[in-house]
Amino acid sequence: MKIRCVHVSFSTVLIIGILLSGCQPQAGQASAANFVPQTVAAANCSYGGEIRSVEAIDVNTVMFTLCKTDTSFLSKISSPIFAVQDEYALDQTGGDSQNLSSSVNGTGPYRLTKYSPGVEAILEPSSSYWGVPPKPQKITFRWVPDSIVRYRDFTAANADVLLSPPAGLIMLIRDNKSLSEISQIGLNTIYIGINNKVQPFNNPKVRQALATLINREYISSSYLIEGSESASQLVPSTINPGFSANIPWYTNDSATARALLTEAGFDFTQHLSLAYPDSGLPGVDSPAVIAQEIKKEMADIGVALDLKRLPEVDLRASIAAGSEMLYLYWFNVDYPDGLAFFEKPFVSDIGILGQDYPDVVSAIDNLRGIDDANQRQSAFNSINRLMKDTIPVVPISHALDVVFAKSSLKNLLTNGLYQNFEDVSSPTGELLIYSGSEPSSFWPADETSADTFEVTRLLYDTLLTPAIEGGGFEPLLAESWESNSDFTQWTFHLRYDVRFSNSAYLDANDVVASFSAIWKTSDPNHKGRTGEFTVFKNLFGNFTD
Repeated sequence: MKIRCVHVSFSTVLIIGILLSGCQPQAGQASAANFVPQTVAAANCSYGGEIRSVEAIDVNTVMFTLCKTDTSFLSKISSPIFAVQDEYALDQTGGDSQNLSSSVNGTGPYRLTKYSPGVEAILEPSSSYWGVPPKPQKITFRWVPDSIVRYRDFTAANADVLLSPPAGLIMLIRDNKSLSEISQIGLNTIYIGINNKVQPFNNPKVRQALATLINREYISSSYLIEGSESASQLVPSTINPGFSANIPWYTNDSATARALLTEAGFDFTQHLSLAYPDSGLPGVDSPAVIAQEIKKEMADIGVALDLKRLPEVDLRASIAAGSEMLYLYWFNVDYPDGLAFFEKPFVSDIGILGQDYPDVVSAIDNLRGIDDANQRQSAFNSINRLMKDTIPVVPISHALDVVFAKSSLKNLLTNGLYQNFEDVSSPTGELLIYSGSEPSSFWPADETSADTFEVTRLLYDTLLTPAIEGGGFEPLLAESWESNSDFTQWTFHLRYDVRFSNSAYLDANDVVASFSAIWKTSDPNHKGRTGEFTVFKNLFGNFTD
């Protein structure tokens, strides 16, 4: 935070101010003698969020105190939205994402050297980076929203990396011997949501009939990218602890499904309804084919199903309003932990399934307090059995997350959240990456898009990050951390002599200020881009005032 300068006004156009900040840094790391530690805190824990306080203990130590036990805190705080910004830069821009984007000031391995709106952004290594210098000497992100056009342009440009390839062309792309596939089951779940407030789905037997009827294996193998996983639980089989291998979902059996409906007194003359998105479902180009398959399966046992095709934004609003009986939807989790697959539908988006499921919520609270891997798996077994018994949703699939790259690239990996572009070796020493959408801003605190985070994680550092291989976390701005015995206090020890690209030195007050700008509504820097800070609310609940 230690920097003094004459304030330079930032342009509202993101191109301006990329290279220069106009500031003169104060030399040297701040000493304990002149450091005044800051704290931001909620008045008490009744405000409904998880965080109690964030305080700078000394120049290089920051402590988070929670309102409740949370063994997944490290996963949550590693989110790209918690990039640390220089306190002075936050104050000068009022935390406005557009202003912060006009003069990107990070501690990451790259700096933004050129931005052509709607076309591309060019990143080059940062001379102030604290870590091992990145391998590519230039990374160009080029944006083409249409997936088929993106593949065509990617091929024509002889580019290096293709993100979000068109699902319908995966087999064709796989035949291209000049390309390598980097893929794994994504951190996503496609499911049928059930509104238990709407008859007849307030009846558990009707929900069980639906779970027995829908042929998840056929849908996954027929309509999603080959290699996607038919879902038997909300959690993919690749997430452990989390997935329960010995708790299979219901076996597909249409005769049993009809018998269950008859036993429940189902009125076969009524029409049911299923809403689905017009686009945007992971692993499939047209969600309509899945909706039509479900309609056919219902018709086979004499149930009439009306389909409602809605734009994704309208579908989300309609689900939140409780207006849909059944809906085909999906979610990507906000952090890499089995708990995230339950927090998303039952905590972050509470109410989308009608009446709450208090036993599920209680099981989620229990999981937050368990750290031992074996004990956590036992708790996940319990919640997965509960999901099968109560059937709040019917899991359909976990879509494969696929990236294609030139075979000449070395060491390109994915962990389901991001790729390690900074570690990739290429014959030219550069990378040209084709992506689906450009960042909404170059400051990630108030963003939700994975395409945005692919870029911003190269410009800014968080305290720690999920490891690209083998699970666990890699230290970034925090070189070490620990918690108290009940996981309600987490202490992070910052690296020494880390500089922002404006030459200011990192200290613990920068961490406090960056977190406060998101969490505290009365903070003058609580601005962002939309002011929603959606991912933060998903992770930690309410803001404090």
